[in-house]
Amino acid sequence: MENKKEKLSKNQFTELLCLILSLYITKEAIEKSAKEFGFEIKDNKDWGKIFDELLILDMWLIMYALDELSADENKILECINTFELLVYNRFYKYWREKKGLDMMDFNEWRIKSIAPRYTEYDNAMETEFNIHQGPFWAVATSFNKRLFGEFKKDVFIQMAIVTYIGLFLKYFGEIIKQCTIE
Repeated sequence: MENKKEKLSKNQFTELLCLILSLYITKEAIEKSAKEFGFEIKDNKDWGKIFDELLILDMWLIMYALDELSADENKILECINTFELLVYNRFYKYWREKKGLDMMDFNEWRIKSIAPRYTEYDNAMETEFNIHQGPFWAVATSFNKRLFGEFKKDVFIQMAIVTYIGLFLKYFGEIIKQCTIE
């Protein structure tokens, strides 16, 4: 028996993306990830660092998973553009203001923060890896370097990041496979 897919408008689909992302960037989720990654949050600047890195990693993971959808590319692109603006207005601005941190405007944020990391993670996926590491090891390495300022050579931290990536994609993928965009 074939599973019936939920038909969503572009706006509904974009809202779904934001809802899913919101589960991963709550205060509790950020602090849990920081602990799992061995990242100590001593002040608002540290909190802002892990928030920014996780927010953009999660956004990239969503983009990566959306590439796997067999949907109309123009519809997906339209959703992505709206999604990035919603993320900026709902999450980036909210947490930066709440923590008293400097903030970029939307276009500057896209150019200086999102685009370089998306490119870095895309390039990491093209890196050759050995059978024991898997394709997300290089993405986890890039995230590790950005979070700590240099690669933290700790296999448990690296595995925690790889696990985070894998679980995010697994659960996100299960949800979006149940949807079609009208």
